[in-house]
Amino acid sequence: QRMEAAAVAKKFEEALKLREQLAALDIIVAKQKVAQPDELISQDIWGWLITAEQAVVTISKIRAGKVIDYQTFVLRLPMEINLDEFAADALMSVYSATLDNWPKEILLPHLPKDPAVLEGWLSNLAGHTIKISVPQRGIKKRLSLLMQKNAAEQASAKVGANLQIKTAITRLQQLLGVKQLKRMEAYDISHLGGTYTVGSMVVFVNGKPFKSGYRRFRIKTVRGIDDYASLGEMIYRRLQPKRLADLRFAANLPDAILIDGGKGQLNTILRQTNKINIVRLPLIISLAKREEEIFVPTQAQPIKLSLSSPELQLLQRLRDEAHRFAITYQTALRTRQLKEGSKIKGIGTSTSKKLIKAFGSLRAARAASLSELEKVIGQKAKLIKNS
Repeated sequence: QRMEAAAVAKKFEEALKLREQLAALDIIVAKQKVAQPDELISQDIWGWLITAEQAVVTISKIRAGKVIDYQTFVLRLPMEINLDEFAADALMSVYSATLDNWPKEILLPHLPKDPAVLEGWLSNLAGHTIKISVPQRGIKKRLSLLMQKNAAEQASAKVGANLQIKTAITRLQQLLGVKQLKRMEAYDISHLGGTYTVGSMVVFVNGKPFKSGYRRFRIKTVRGIDDYASLGEMIYRRLQPKRLADLRFAANLPDAILIDGGKGQLNTILRQTNKINIVRLPLIISLAKREEEIFVPTQAQPIKLSLSSPELQLLQRLRDEAHRFAITYQTALRTRQLKEGSKIKGIGTSTSKKLIKAFGSLRAARAASLSELEKVIGQKAKLIKNS
């Protein structure tokens, strides 16, 4: 699955590396199958690389002599932890969420604290005996060393990715003329023909998604299709002084705000946000999709970067995440509204859509007068008023 995802994203180097790792595993597993029947080979082989703050963990799952899964993940570490405690904590974290397809054997780089107790706990969960061991020689040792090597490579890749993000942020600061870009927010609008209009706010902190900071908006003052009026409303609600009086919002004021569009769209938003009376208005920039140009209020010409530049790719990820989050919310809202309409006897999906297009929501439709409803859905208007 990870190989397919990497290839689709055109991360060919990552896909190739994963293929090489799996091929190496298959070769060693094939040699292991000579020594014992396929059905007896049921192993989870762990590898890890521990740094000061985190551990990169790799797990290869072998069932009936075949590699069926290969996982890589990062575990955050407390300030002080020794290897046997880490091994025990990691095992409990992973296997407490496991429901089926248990191994018969778990191969580790280091024995956990109280291995016999853990074996009993795991065996009880699995319904069969599970052995924990640290291979000392032979094919199992080779498998263990390979997983250790893979963990080290994954850790190196993650360090490289973090360095690339830091470099991209530094370059963006210089290009945009700001002192820092610790917190960036992006906004987007989604609707269906002017109905179900919603907005999204996503947050990147130090170049990475900060999902607990994400917010969703129901657009209140705009009717019909006007994305930039909707964006203006959303950004105003985010930055209005009344809200910033709450210290939680004031402390989290973004260093930059990103919207989708060109110079004209940016100027439209700036005319609205310049009316906001706050001490420090964040820098607002736009990213135009066609040429991927960056428009900055203080610069006459757009910034043009190579499509492969890390700083442009960071802004693209931020913009695309806002778009994804808005569409997800809009789809969920539309589904919920249509389900609500289906509960009214005699009102189907088609009628619900007409009402929502005309009034914005079923709640607003219910508040409309009978004559207003009749203009939209004719005789069925009485069904709404009686619901």
